[in-house]
Amino acid sequence: MVDGGEVIGMVSDRDIRLAMGREIISAHRAQEAGNMAVHRTPVDVFMSRWVSTINQDETLSAAGEAMIENRFSSLPVSHAGQLVGIITQTDILERFATVPALAQV
Repeated sequence: MVDGGEVIGMVSDRDIRLAMGREIISAHRAQEAGNMAVHRTPVDVFMSRWVSTINQDETLSAAGEAMIENRFSSLPVSHAGQLVGIITQTDILERFATVPALAQV
């Protein structure tokens, strides 16, 4: 969630699972989950208000380390305090997979 370009919160799949209850997410309860009011609940009810960001000038390694240390699957990317993008674990894996020396490991 962004306010005036500044990141003030973020909703992860973990936040949604915690809010809804893990049992509702399971495949055999999906039908019931679709009938709940959760899909009409505002994002700010679910979001984590503690958000770690990474500056756009940081390296992919720094982003990966931050994700591992904080158990995040993505990080908002900022410049001068303003949101400019988001980087995910998949982005990092795809980039490293294209490095010839690493792709053969």
